[in-house]
Amino acid sequence: MINLGFAINRRTSINPKGVTDHSLPVMKITDLKGETKAVLVNYACHAVTLGPLNNGVHGDWVGEAPLQIEENLPAGAMAMMVIGCDADQNSSPE
Repeated sequence: MINLGFAINRRTSINPKGVTDHSLPVMKITDLKGETKAVLVNYACHAVTLGPLNNGVHGDWVGEAPLQIEENLPAGAMAMMVIGCDADQNSSPE
């Protein structure tokens, strides 16, 4: 399991101890020969914009992540992104 750290709980004004799940579960799909055909990753964080001063995480991280992952996969394999239970999670500019 991989952990990321850019999601933050956006409901801390209601619940100061609001939780955030930083885990990044990854599922690799292979064919019968064991060759990678696809990777499915899940991170619970909204695809939101943070304003013009944030250049670290942008609102289309959900679209950019599979492109970056595919660059490290065998030719023809695809990456898919799921944003999981992200209703109270925004990306953090920090």
